[in-house]
Amino acid sequence: MASHLPQLQRFFYSHYFIGGLRQAIGVLLPAVVLISLFQMYGTGMVASVGAACVAVIDQPGNPRRNSINMMLVAVLLGSATAAVTGLATAHILLIWLAVPALCFLFSMLTVYGKQGGLMAFACLLVMTLTLRTPMAPQAVLLHTISTFLGGLFYFVYSYTMHRLMWHREEQQTLSVALFATAEYVAARARFYDVNTDLETCYRDLVHTQADMIEK
Repeated sequence: MASHLPQLQRFFYSHYFIGGLRQAIGVLLPAVVLISLFQMYGTGMVASVGAACVAVIDQPGNPRRNSINMMLVAVLLGSATAAVTGLATAHILLIWLAVPALCFLFSMLTVYGKQGGLMAFACLLVMTLTLRTPMAPQAVLLHTISTFLGGLFYFVYSYTMHRLMWHREEQQTLSVALFATAEYVAARARFYDVNTDLETCYRDLVHTQADMIEK
């Protein structure tokens, strides 16, 4: 247990834990407020889905300018996905046309790298959850507005939190990078130990080097 304590401390003090906690609060808050105060169960859940669509993009360690732009695109694209899918639910033929078209379109987003892949996943999640039941045009409009407002709420919430805690986030990101660099140096140092297997050391080195570059 003692050997795992430093690793647990790193996790709880890292930007991964704080970022995950921030995302969870931002996603759940619309549903909690709308359900507990106004008894708007359906609207609250849809708003939280819209917030989750944007939260998927808000990954710790990404450049802030890119994250802001990608979150704004996620708000618009997620709302458009909800509108198109909601309109298609009224007719089975439209579903057969819309779902493959949207899947193909979102798969093309992976050419933009990790962020594009996350956005594709978020939009596919919105599409899947919107397909649960046929909706009338008025219900589609309400569903789309709820999705848009949920995503917009998370964008404002995330932007505010980043502005308030930017210095702490930079410290946490730097600490994660320094720990990864230290593990890489330690892996290289094991090559000078005559009692270790070189093949095992090389595999560990490749793994730690990839982890260091990613962070």
